[in-house]
Amino acid sequence: MTRSQHGSVLAISAFVIWGLFPLYFKLISHITALEILSNRIIWAAVCLFLLLFILKRWGDVAKIVREPQQIMYLVLSTLLIVLNWGVYIWSVNSNNIIEASLGYYINPLFNILLGFVLLKEKLRSLQWLAVLLATIGVVIQLVTFGKVPWIALTLAASFGLYGFVHKKINVGSVPSLFIETAILLPVALLFLSVLAIDSTGPVNWSLNEWLLLTIAGPVTIIPLLLFTGATKRLNYSTVGFLQYIAPSILFLLALFLYDEPFSLSKLITFLFIWSALFLLTFDMLKDKRSKQRAKKLVQPSL
Repeated sequence: MTRSQHGSVLAISAFVIWGLFPLYFKLISHITALEILSNRIIWAAVCLFLLLFILKRWGDVAKIVREPQQIMYLVLSTLLIVLNWGVYIWSVNSNNIIEASLGYYINPLFNILLGFVLLKEKLRSLQWLAVLLATIGVVIQLVTFGKVPWIALTLAASFGLYGFVHKKINVGSVPSLFIETAILLPVALLFLSVLAIDSTGPVNWSLNEWLLLTIAGPVTIIPLLLFTGATKRLNYSTVGFLQYIAPSILFLLALFLYDEPFSLSKLITFLFIWSALFLLTFDMLKDKRSKQRAKKLVQPSL
């Protein structure tokens, strides 16, 4: 298996697992989103602690702790990831998976806007058209239902900003995610302790529920490690194309397994978003080919 094929297998595995997350969260949907989120933080921190111990990466953690600017970025990324996790869990358990999938479809388009606004990157004409189509899709939801699709926009914005902030952090994903979960750990433990004192939450969970909640740790870490491995073996455009696997699985699960309502207005919105993503992918591949041709032209002939 070539390096590229290995990377593709890792990326597909990561996105498939992320796409199948609702199957896991639905098993514990009777537990509140905050309780599930708290357990996800706690058990992810435990798994990351063990992983850092095995990989002997504590030096990376110590390096971050000694740099105030890095800590500042990590505090910001912590707020963004806990918002993303919390809204995602709530959307799944409140039967809003279709809107969650919309959020992750919108995410690449939001990233383009981030580059334009924050990094002053110039957008090509097809990119502008893709953003326009996505905006029209969101406006249709606003006009039809009289409300902003806040779940989709929150998921897209929080995940996009999380990735942007991580570009400022010069350290691997495992040490940084450990610090993020460590920052949240006291809050999660305090929240569950208060519930236990009130004779709710943890004291009422069965052994089966405890086991399912404990799995939240590896369920969080495994796709992250697969994704990290994939990004080291694949170019950005390939990873960008494969990332549509996760929201597509979410969409299909919501439609055919959980029978979520899918009105004509939602279909129209998705058609606009899918059209935008098609343009975005076409533009990305076109730009890649142009750069490859330009590179060949400047190479000296022998």
